Order: sequence, then C-alpha cells, then structure tokens
Amino acid sequence: DGETMTVSTEGVKEAYLTVAATPDLSKYVKYTIPTWNDASSEESIPFDKKPRYPFEVTITGAEPSPRTIKRDSRGKPHPNGGGFVASTASVDKNAYVGPNAMVLGNAKVRGNVRIEGNAVVMGNAVVKDNVIVSGYAIVAGNAKVSDNAYIGDYAIVSGSAKISDNAKVIESAYVFGNYSMSDNSIAKGLALCLGSGSLSGQAVADGDFYDDSGAKINKGTVCGYLSSTNTAYIRKRPQEKGLYLGYTFDNDDGLLTKERFSSTYARVFGATWFSEGKNGAYSFDGESQYISLDASVLYTNNMQIKMNVLWNGGDASGNVFYFGGNGAYMYFTPSGEGGVAELVLSDGEKTQRIASNKAMPVGEWVEVIITLYDGVGALTIGDERVACSELSVSLADIRSKIDAFSAYYLGRGEADDSYFAGSLDYIKFYFENASAVDLTPMAAVDTGDETDTDTADASDESNGSEKNGNSTLVIILLATSIVALALVATALYMFVLRGKGKSNSNTNENSGKGGNNDKDAE
Repeated sequence: DGETMTVSTEGVKEAYLTVAATPDLSKYVKYTIPTWNDASSEESIPFDKKPRYPFEVTITGAEPSPRTIKRDSRGKPHPNGGGFVASTASVDKNAYVGPNAMVLGNAKVRGNVRIEGNAVVMGNAVVKDNVIVSGYAIVAGNAKVSDNAYIGDYAIVSGSAKISDNAKVIESAYVFGNYSMSDNSIAKGLALCLGSGSLSGQAVADGDFYDDSGAKINKGTVCGYLSSTNTAYIRKRPQEKGLYLGYTFDNDDGLLTKERFSSTYARVFGATWFSEGKNGAYSFDGESQYISLDASVLYTNNMQIKMNVLWNGGDASGNVFYFGGNGAYMYFTPSGEGGVAELVLSDGEKTQRIASNKAMPVGEWVEVIITLYDGVGALTIGDERVACSELSVSLADIRSKIDAFSAYYLGRGEADDSYFAGSLDYIKFYFENASAVDLTPMAAVDTGDETDTDTADASDESNGSEKNGNSTLVIILLATSIVALALVATALYMFVLRGKGKSNSNTNENSGKGGNNDKDAE
C-alpha cells in the first residue's frame, strides 16, 4: 500500500536521508515508557504487535561518506591491516586493525582481536582475546570486551560495560554504565542497556528495550521498558535452545516474514506463501522470487542450519540460500557441480565443496541440516549424513571479506541464473550443534578439481567391501595352504617311518641269514 518515488540529485554534492514513522490515525497506538501504566506496558502491547512501516531505499551513483572521528595526528598504521593506531594506544602485533579502522586514546587491544570496517576502539577501553569489532561500531570509555564477543553494525559499548564469552552487540544497540553481557546473549535493535543490569544465557534485548533498573535477564527476547521488579515477565520469555534466528513461515505477513522470537524480520520479494499440507511455506518460481535476510545471519563462528526443502527439479537448480559477496560466500544447491547436492564455501581465494553423491529428490519435502562447528563441516540430507570434513574455509574467513553490498538470500544466488524453483517450509539458524550431528570426518573423494570436495561416495564403501573380501579370500587360501603343507609333511613323515621299518626288517633278515651261514660254516 506504499508509494514509490524517484528523486534526482543532479549537481548535489551531499544528501541526507531522514525517515519518520507517521502512521494513520486508524493505526495509531498510544504507548509510553513507564511500566506502571499497564495499558502501555510491553505485556499489554508487545513490540511485535506495534505497527511496522518497512521502507526500502536504492541509491545509485554514490558511495557512503566515511565517518569523521577526530584523532590525534601522532600515531602510525598498524603493521597488520594498516589501520591508524594512536601513539598513546597499545595494540598487539597479532591483532588486526583494518585500513579504515582506528585505535585511539589509551585503548588497549590484546591477542587475536580484529578491528574491521570503520570500527573504532578508543578511550580507556580494553579489547582482547578473539573479539571482533566491525562495521561502524565503537568501543569506548572504560569498557572491557573479551573472549569471542562480537560488536558490529552501529553498536556502541561504553562506560564500564563488560562484554564476554560469545555475547553480541549489534545493529544500533547501546550498552553503557556497569551493564554486563555474557554467554550467548545479544543486544540489538535500538536496545538501551544501562545501569547495572545484565544479559546472560540466550537472552536477547531487542527493539525498543530500555533498562536502567538493574534487571538480570537470562533467557528469551525482551523489549520495551523493563523493571527489575518484573520478574514474572522475564521468567515467561520463550526460547528454543541454541536458536539465534528462526523463520517458520507460519503466517502470510505480506512484504515481511517474521523471525520466530525477535524483530529481525525478512523482506519478501514476490515469493508466494501457502499453507497446504504445512503450517505455512513459501514457494519460489525459479525466475524472480526470493526472500532477503539480515546480515546478522553470519554473526557467529559456529552455525547449524536446519531447513525443510522441496525441489521442483529442472535443468537449473538454483540456490536454496546464498550469503555473501565481494568474492566470499556460502550457498546450498540441490544439484550443483556434477549434479549433486552440495554446500559451497569460499573466502575469495579458496573454495570448499561439501557434497553428497547425488542430487536431492524431486518433488519431496526433505530436511537438510548443515553443521559448521569447531572447524568441521557436515551435510545431512534426510536421515543420512552424506558428507563431513574439516573446514578449509571458515565462517570467520567469509565474514571478514563481505561488505555493505553483500546479499543474504533465500531462493536465489548472486547471479541472475541462480534462482531456486521449489518451496521452503522453514529455515532455522543455531549457534551450536543442536541436532547432535556426528562430526567425525568422512573420507574425501578426489574429483580432480582444484577445489576441496568432501563427499560420502558409495564407491568408497564398495571398494572397501571388495578389499575386505579380497583380504578374507587371501586368509582362507593361506590357511588352506598351511593345512595342505601339514598333510604333506605328515605323509612324508609316515613314509620315512615306514622306510625305516622296512630297512630294519631287511637288516634283521640279513643278520639271520648270516648267522645260518656262519652256523653252516661251522
């Protein structure tokens, strides 16, 4: 029901875009921050029930303007990455500071930290271990970020905040004060995490979340103004173990399709929703229909994807999903190179294929599980684990190469001829091996290609069986030969004994004759 307009900027050197939500009176919902107003509380009007006004802007012939942050001229490029490091800051040699990133003030960067994109670490902040600070994120003040934490997009971590373990601060979230985040918690959306509160477990602070009361949240997704006294609301928050993004397509939501628990909705481009035989699914025509996801789908080092796929077949199978750009990507196709179902990963320099030995069945719903966990990749189709090998291309490798122009598609790939013809019932993303897939590497098949191809080939099993059969035959022949030799040895032994017996008999006979002769001689 929206409008489309085109604006010419001929001769314009700078342009600014301001977006304002101005709902019709019929859709206006009055809500306020104070939780003591029950009519406007998060429980009465949940964030996902508030009107949403999606918009899309396409800008051509321009590039994003770099952010200007005042820096002292004293400093030099970091040897690993070339980013600016102030003379007052301290950065380990192993750390990476990208060409447009900066470390300013008295900040300390320790270990294998990566400061990517246009990110800035400043003030007295301490960032260490395997932390990634990316996008336009800022870590400032006396903040401490450690372990495998991820700070990205336009997020800000400041004050004396502490972010540890696998926690993530993304989108436009702001973490300040003495707030702490740990485990696999996430702050996203426009979340304001203030005071001495905390997020832990799988807790997600999303949307218009605001807390300065010291609430301790350890599960589920929370939005709106939250008081530390509202423990009942916190306890009731639903979650699925290990899940960080899930799209079940249970309802037709028009231009958007909802994420299961959070506000990370996906944009639908022509894909057709239907409910026959399923709670809900989307079909793709293989020509122009697809769904676009959020970049946060790759904000993890370990991933398991579970999806229910129906492939219509045809000459061009297309990509069920494609995530990446700038030469780095990952995608799954039901029939790719060599006519087999495969997961393909590339960091722009090397490519790895984790493949089945056949294409997916046509016209059948099949669950596909892709597991990328602790350096091992596995592909499960239906009830069969068809391939598993050590990864030569990791999610971190891919994520470090992609940029703001990267794509996160369902139902198509990057190229115009890579659209998928079929249906998708659900797709879920986990940060752990939720399905307990066996991650013992399987034998790799040499395809003669330069890329790594890891697959469970039936010929390996038959060759193995043949070798086992040959080994058994050799053992039987050896055993038979030994028995035969034993029989021959026994026969020879008996023959020798008989020969000795005959010789003794002849000697006795001759002795008797001699005696008689002697007797005769007498």
